[in-house]
Amino acid sequence: MNAQDSFPVTGTCQCGNVHYRITEPFLFQAVCHCRDCQKLSGTSFSISAFVKASTFELLQGELKSWRRSSDSGGLVDCFFCPTCGNRIYHQDPEKPGLLRLKPGTLDDTSVIAPQAHVWVSRKQAWVDIPKGIDQHDTQPEL
Repeated sequence: MNAQDSFPVTGTCQCGNVHYRITEPFLFQAVCHCRDCQKLSGTSFSISAFVKASTFELLQGELKSWRRSSDSGGLVDCFFCPTCGNRIYHQDPEKPGLLRLKPGTLDDTSVIAPQAHVWVSRKQAWVDIPKGIDQHDTQPEL
């Protein structure tokens, strides 16, 4: 089965208070190696699945948010479960129609298939990027 055939997909936060659904396939998936994503994940990178905001449905719970500056100089709104703190998605306030879902929160993570790695200038030396995957030293326009 093709991963695109798996939609809609569902996800939850770590504590289970937040449940959501994505109704259409991802537009793009990327691995980010910037320092903020290293801090977010507590390891060497974070993955984002870009989705149209209209395809995200909050089924249960509530999300809190906070705003931060990004390494590329823009702003990022970070949406998370107020109980466990698990990030669900990020959003550029200047692009309200696009969300960057944190796909590790999906119930079935088999649909994760990154097409690019960004901020590889800041990646940990021990991380190997598979051959044939696009690489960008900083943040390209995605």
